[in-house]
Amino acid sequence: MAQCFYPYDKTGKYIPFDELIKVPKIKDYYFKNVEKLKSHSLENKNIWHIFGRSQGVLDTWKNKYAINALIRHIDDIKLTPCPTGVGSYSGLYILTELSFNELKNILFQQEFVDYIQSLGKYKQGGYYTFSSKDLLKYLDYKIVGDNHGQCNLFECA
Repeated sequence: MAQCFYPYDKTGKYIPFDELIKVPKIKDYYFKNVEKLKSHSLENKNIWHIFGRSQGVLDTWKNKYAINALIRHIDDIKLTPCPTGVGSYSGLYILTELSFNELKNILFQQEFVDYIQSLGKYKQGGYYTFSSKDLLKYLDYKIVGDNHGQCNLFECA
């Protein structure tokens, strides 16, 4: 698990640059890497000190489970608990009230692998990929049972 400094508050609002550089270690990092950070493609060039992508920022302070979106067999499924304060910078994650073991019992099944393969999103080497919507449909089906309702327990990003 990699570590980083987090330029956002608990509500997901970015911390102003002047506040961040009050911490000497952060200030040193920014000024050492200013050109590299400014060269990234950003929507707003004036706030170059924040993350280039911020899809998971609002969920950093929620319990979640990261899951890989490229599988071939049950053994390829990686489900990782990400407690509050841990961010996810790539891939998919699941927000749920279910325990790790309950979620693992749903996903670590040949039925899930068959579902992913049936989507037809083939990648090289026998791997298949899936989106957050594909995962949400499967989880809704397994929890709700009839696939006609929405399950509020899950959000995938």
